[in-house]
Amino acid sequence: TFMIYHPALGYLARHYGFTQIEMEENGKAPTPAGLRRKIEQARKHKVQILFIQTNFDINNAQTAAKEIGARIVQINPESDAWPLEIQQITNYLSEIK
Repeated sequence: TFMIYHPALGYLARHYGFTQIEMEENGKAPTPAGLRRKIEQARKHKVQILFIQTNFDINNAQTAAKEIGARIVQINPESDAWPLEIQQITNYLSEIK
């Protein structure tokens, strides 16, 4: 299981059997109560990695990562070098225990 701010890796997660926990709620930043629910869900699943896109606000991600003990990894789903980007993402996912 991994956490991601925006659900950009849904196809990848389904294809390889990962669970993706999205921080956004209906395309918007989570409310404080919503963030608390996401943090509890991430704790339950022992999330180790929180992906955030390079152009997104990192504040909620930092709060969540600190609460669950996860590492923040910035990704760029809009990269011109997408094959390299997806390889780096899969490398991070392969580190999950």
